Amino acid sequence: MADFEDKNQAGFRDGGELGQNHTRVHHNEDLGREARIPGPPGPNPHGFYGQIGLAAHAVTLMLLATQFMGWRGVNSPQVYVGNLWFFAGLYMFTTAQWCLIKGETFAYLVFGVFSGFYLSFAAVLTPAFGVAAAYMGEAGTSSSGAAELQSLAIFLLVWNGAFTIIFIASLRTNICLVIVFFGVIMGVWLLAGMYLQLASVAQAAGQGSASMAVKLSQAGGAFLFLSACSGFYLVVVQLFESVDMPFKLPVGNMAGLWPKKKTA
Repeated sequence: MADFEDKNQAGFRDGGELGQNHTRVHHNEDLGREARIPGPPGPNPHGFYGQIGLAAHAVTLMLLATQFMGWRGVNSPQVYVGNLWFFAGLYMFTTAQWCLIKGETFAYLVFGVFSGFYLSFAAVLTPAFGVAAAYMGEAGTSSSGAAELQSLAIFLLVWNGAFTIIFIASLRTNICLVIVFFGVIMGVWLLAGMYLQLASVAQAAGQGSASMAVKLSQAGGAFLFLSACSGFYLVVVQLFESVDMPFKLPVGNMAGLWPKKKTA
């Protein structure tokens, strides 16, 4: 039993290896690392559910990043609402339920929080929910537009509090996963600043700066792009392990940088 526990911890830290010593790879509580679970050789009958959730995050965040950076003149996220609802929102929510069933607390929190964010943001952008119309109905003055922009900024700031907590917890995992969450929190902070600048411009002439808002949007989009790239890399790492590639891509294990948990 002790020998097995030692091997299991080693696999947890280093990312795991499929097909070695007749073990089967199964996602543990950190999305980027793998833990070995003893079992007969062959594919996991439940599949590797974490990959689709991570892929949904990477694809959707990449699309949003290109919009905020203004690639090819795109400056509205409306065309990506489908991704927010039916890819990131739906698939990350489904992945979270699998993690809950498997007792994977950290992964459940990550996928659950991000699915909630994507679904909430999709609702804001969907005309049927009447979010924009509700603000336009406020007296019909320029202050109504400013109120909507300020509300979007607060929306992002509050969600970023949850993302920051997840980022701190991810410092116990690996470098790639840390980059995923670092890019998100930096990008969201900057985008919140963009909305605050735009609110000042809309509220009164001479306040705020439209050019500064553009710069904040581009910088925020760049950090989201960084996060998405790291997410894509983690998807590749896990996918290659699932098909038993003869090589292993590094993820930058950080567990060894922390002292071991003391047990009574």
